[in-house]
Amino acid sequence: MPSRTYLNLSDEKKQKLMNAAKKEFSRVLLSDASINKIIKEADISRGSFYMYFKDKEDLYTYLLKEHRMNGLKVLLESLHRSKGDIVLAYEELYSFFIERCFYEKEKNFFRNIFQNANLYLENKTGFCAFYDEEEEKLFLAIEEAVDLNKLSEVARENVKDVLVLLFDTTIKNIIPVILMGMEREKAFHQFQKSLKLIKGGICK
Repeated sequence: MPSRTYLNLSDEKKQKLMNAAKKEFSRVLLSDASINKIIKEADISRGSFYMYFKDKEDLYTYLLKEHRMNGLKVLLESLHRSKGDIVLAYEELYSFFIERCFYEKEKNFFRNIFQNANLYLENKTGFCAFYDEEEEKLFLAIEEAVDLNKLSEVARENVKDVLVLLFDTTIKNIIPVILMGMEREKAFHQFQKSLKLIKGGICK
């Protein structure tokens, strides 16, 4: 996580460094990413970089946290628009990310997230892995925005688990689009089938 020195920078300087980092992590996988390219793009010294972050992995983790927070905010907004309908909210979240995956500037970044296998397997790229009070507070707001009257008794007792299950389903249906070039219409259809199974249940 970033140092206090980084957090005290102006928003403009912080954004410039994040943009440089995202550009490099979009160009290559984390293991091949160059700190020299990042600091050159951000117009900072190597010494300054190490005053802000411990290493490139630290920077990468923070960048993913920023994306995770953005995803949580989109989900919260979707829940408000859908009046707490958790399934409709995740459909909107899925559409949001699918659209971003087709932007040229975003496509390589998302592809590399999933190809950075070690971080992904450790759940550091997920939206449901919480590391600080800011994320936990936002997730609690999401839980509170869910309309419990639209859930079964079991789901009402396990709202957080339901949110994580739906997130996992969302991600699994995004991966084929990013890594295998599946058409978005086909991917969305498959995603809706998965949601239907979750919504209806599989046991009598």
